[in-house]
Amino acid sequence: MASTTKRKIHQYSEAALEEALHEIRQGLSTIRAASRKIGVPRGTLQDRIHGRVSEVQKIILDDGRKNPFKNGRPGKKWYASFLRRNPGLEHRVSQGVSKGRAIVTEEVIKKWFKELEDFLKEHDNFDILKDPSRVLNGDETSFSMCPKTGKVIAPKGWKNVYQLQQGNDKETITALLVFSASGKTVTPMVVFPYIRPPKTVVDSMPAGWFLGRSDSGWMKSDVF
Repeated sequence: MASTTKRKIHQYSEAALEEALHEIRQGLSTIRAASRKIGVPRGTLQDRIHGRVSEVQKIILDDGRKNPFKNGRPGKKWYASFLRRNPGLEHRVSQGVSKGRAIVTEEVIKKWFKELEDFLKEHDNFDILKDPSRVLNGDETSFSMCPKTGKVIAPKGWKNVYQLQQGNDKETITALLVFSASGKTVTPMVVFPYIRPPKTVVDSMPAGWFLGRSDSGWMKSDVF
C-alpha cells in the first residue's frame, strides 16, 4: 500500500500571533526566532510585518464590513462551502489578457467606428466599405513565454475566462493575422523581443512570413 504524507497545518491563536508580532516590533526577537519560539509560521509573520496581504484579504479589508474570518481571510473550508452553496460557479484556469484589452468597453468600440465613418466620409472614401477585399480585420495574438495566470472562480459554462496578464513583457512574442471580408488572408507577421533575431529563428519562419522586432515583443506602430 502506498504511503501518504499528511500536510502539516500550523495552528496558532490570534493572541500568539500578536505576541510574536510584538516581540519582533520591539526588537526582542527576529522573525525566525519568534516563529520558532511562539509557533507562528515565519511566512505569516513576514507578511504581517511588511503589510502584505492576499488579493482576497485586500478585497475584504477594502470593503470594510465585519467578517468572521481569521485575519480577514476565508479558509479552505469556507471556500469549499461557498462553491457548494453556489453550484453555478466553478474553479477555472484563466487566460491572460493585457490591461489595454481589459479596459475596452462597448462604448469605446462604438466611438471608434463612428470616428472611422466620419473620417471616410470626410475624405470621400466611404465606398471602400462596399468592397469586401478592402475591408480587413486584423488580430494580434500574444504568446507569453512565462505565463503567470492561475485558477479563478467563474460561472459554469463560460467559454473564455480571463485574468490580467502578469508575465514579463520581455518574454512575449506577438503574431499579427489579417483577413479580408472577401475571405483572403494577408501574409502573417511575428514580432520577437530581439535586438537582432537569431539565425535559428529566422530560418524557422514559414516562407513568405514577415518577421518584426520590438523591445517588448509587442506590436508597435513603427513595426506595423
